[in-house]
Parts: sequence; C-alpha cells; structure tokens
Amino acid sequence: MTKDKFIASGVQLQEKFRELAREESIRNIRFITKWRILVVISLHVVVRLGAVVTGYLSDIEKASIAV
Repeated sequence: MTKDKFIASGVQLQEKFRELAREESIRNIRFITKWRILVVISLHVVVRLGAVVTGYLSDIEKASIAV
C-alpha cells in the first residue's frame, strides 16, 4: 500500500466516523427531546390535576362554611 492510498483510506475512515458520530448525536437529541416532551406533558397534567383538586377542596370548604 502506498502512502497516498494509506492517507486516502485514513481520510475515508475519518469521514465515516464523522458521519456515524453525527447520526448518533441526532439520535441522542431526538431521544432527549421525546423524554423532555413526555416529562413536560406529565408535569402539565399533574399541575392541572392539582389545580382541580385544590379548587374542588376550596369549593367544599366554602360549602361547609356556608352551612
């Protein structure tokens, strides 16, 4: 193998590894984004349920005070 062929194959390997790293980082970003969306939606649901429950409890307190 000549020096030029060795350099060319090294460059090809370097480009291949860059492409693989780019694909892996895109996969990681997508994975993180999916989890972040799930967490945000879950927190939103919990906050809304908390608001409903506290609103419901305050309505019960108002009703018991009125009686």
